[in-house]
Amino acid sequence: MELLSKSELDIKLLRFSWVIPLFTLILSMSIHWLSGDARTAFIYISEADYPGLQRIVFTSGLAITGLIYSFLSYKIYLNFKDSTPRRLLLIISTIGGIYIGLSLVAMSFLDMYDHFSGHILTALSVFYGGMLWGLAIHFSLPKTSTKIKCLRLGSVLFSLLGFITMTFSYNKAAQELGKAVILYEEMSLVQHPYLDIAAIGEYALVVGFFMILFSIELDVKKINDS
Repeated sequence: MELLSKSELDIKLLRFSWVIPLFTLILSMSIHWLSGDARTAFIYISEADYPGLQRIVFTSGLAITGLIYSFLSYKIYLNFKDSTPRRLLLIISTIGGIYIGLSLVAMSFLDMYDHFSGHILTALSVFYGGMLWGLAIHFSLPKTSTKIKCLRLGSVLFSLLGFITMTFSYNKAAQELGKAVILYEEMSLVQHPYLDIAAIGEYALVVGFFMILFSIELDVKKINDS
């Protein structure tokens, strides 16, 4: 059997970086809904980290993804450190990508039910860091295709819009409830419409991040082909 070349392995790694978490979230949330454990239709993604089969899928899938992100960031640095005019930015994005990966690994084990504060802290690290990482990658990679660059920048903006929507709606729910932090037991009290909208914002944020990774895959493939 023919072995994959180094560039082909990089493309496979990039593909895994968004395909694995995409299917992890779809599968774990589907199990959560179908098992009757979901509070409502528009749940937060992390609510699928619930005791049972969905937790096994959620934790294992995101832990593997976090390790992939850390390794992928290092691989991107090795591949482009000699060809980018913005090496310092590439170094910053590499450190950021490793940090995001480790935060995701931690988040996968810190569920929102038993480790609420730790979960929120690591989740915000992933959310904030993911958008900044996407921008750093966007400006540090060598210029290839304008269409791909536009796709990546649009994906960053889509994630940012999702994050703003999620944050604004959550804050409105907190104001309605009269406290800054909404615990899991209190979510149903302010679910409609505030947390419904916040959950949709979170979905948009995550989809935008997957689109960023997809655009990086296209970019690296085009660079390697050249």
